[in-house]
Amino acid sequence: MEEFFSRAPDRVAWAMHYTVAGNVHVAPDAQSATGTGTWYLWQPMTLDGVAVWLMGRYDDHYVRSGEDWRYTSLTLDVQAVTPIDRGWVAERFASSE
Repeated sequence: MEEFFSRAPDRVAWAMHYTVAGNVHVAPDAQSATGTGTWYLWQPMTLDGVAVWLMGRYDDHYVRSGEDWRYTSLTLDVQAVTPIDRGWVAERFASSE
C-alpha cells in the first residue's frame, strides 16, 4: 500500500474523493468490539493527464479500541475508471499509458 500511494502524486494531479450513502453496523449497545461499513465512491479526478470518473464501493471492517474505532480492513471494489469525455459505455476502464 505504501508503494502504491508513494507513486500516486506522479499519476493523480487532482482528485475530489466523495463517499456517499454510507452504512455502518454495530451492536445495539454501541459497545461491540466490531463493526462493518459500506460506502460508495464517486471521484472526479485527473489521472495521467486525463479527466476521469472513478466509481466504486468500499467494504470496511472496524474494531473498537478503547473509546475509538479503527479499521481492521478497507477494501475498494473499483467499478469504473472512465474518461469523462467518453463515458463508461464506450470505455469503462481507461487505458493506462
